[in-house]
Amino acid sequence: MRAVTVTLAVLLVAAVGVAPAPALGHRDSGVSCAYDESRLETYQPETVIDHLAVKPTASYAAVYSSPERPTDVYVYFLRYTHQEGVTAVDSHTDDHEPVYVLVDDQTGEVRRVVFSASHYVKETGTPSSLPMNGSHVKLRVVAPWHQYVPTTQSGSRVRLKNYCAAVERWHANGWDVSVEATTDPWTMRHRDSWWADDSVGASMAERYWDARRSLGDAVSDLNVSFPARQSGQKSTG
Repeated sequence: MRAVTVTLAVLLVAAVGVAPAPALGHRDSGVSCAYDESRLETYQPETVIDHLAVKPTASYAAVYSSPERPTDVYVYFLRYTHQEGVTAVDSHTDDHEPVYVLVDDQTGEVRRVVFSASHYVKETGTPSSLPMNGSHVKLRVVAPWHQYVPTTQSGSRVRLKNYCAAVERWHANGWDVSVEATTDPWTMRHRDSWWADDSVGASMAERYWDARRSLGDAVSDLNVSFPARQSGQKSTG
């Protein structure tokens, strides 16, 4: 079973490769990206990372706001210097793993959390379905690929850095994900993944997610009390 899981990881990374850096488009007028540590600390995820061989260097974070939206999106990307995969094929430098927290801009209540469940394929939940410590969602980082699973374990809050100042540089350096998903974070309520639409990454990541769930007993980190998605079912925001 472990060999099958490793093979899936290798096939995904080999198929996706590294795409040319996309040009960042202009966000809708009125959308702002702000680095406000006080606000960001209020909703920062608590992540279990002590078991990782490669630990995150920082949580790149920002608050996205718009007068046309009823929520603010608190964006958090744990950044790693590299990912030590099972083989050379699924190992690479500069790993970034997202969690988005949607907060009611009037009441300050957490409405929804969106996070990477496997290779930029999203999972989503609300405070009633996810383990929370007040306004902080509790997540465990899966080794060695760094995606997340909900957990009841106590975690820590990684030091914050400015995502607004980093995101364009990441894209310019070849970060092959959707610009829309990373600079207009509300779109992740309706997207299935952070990959660009109709990309090889999006297609392969969907298949990989379903396969990993079906082989959950081969990877202990996936055996958590969180509803597994059925094959063919898409997440909704």
